[in-house]
Amino acid sequence: MDGGHVAQAMLDAKQAGIDAAGKIDRVLMAEETLWGAGATAGFRAATEVSQPSAPMHDTLQQAQAFNQQRAQQLALQAQQRQLEGPGGRGGPVMR
Repeated sequence: MDGGHVAQAMLDAKQAGIDAAGKIDRVLMAEETLWGAGATAGFRAATEVSQPSAPMHDTLQQAQAFNQQRAQQLALQAQQRQLEGPGGRGGPVMR
C-alpha cells in the first residue's frame, strides 16, 4: 500500500460521511481491501489496494472538488433555513 492508496481511502471515507478524524472508529485490512469504519453505526468506506493507486495529484483534486461541493451544499442549506425562519417553511408562526 502506498500514499496514493491512503489518499484514496481518505477520499472514500469523506464521501461515505466519515469527514473528520474524530468520526473514525477503526481502520483495518481484510485481504486486499482497506476498511474505514465510522464512529456512527453504518458509516463505512472500502478502498481496494490490490490495484495500483491513482496519481496522488488526481485524488487530491477529487478531494478538493468534493470539499467545495460539500461547502456549497452546507451554505445553501443554511441559507434555506434562514429563509424559512423559526416557523419553518416560510409559513406563519403560530404562538
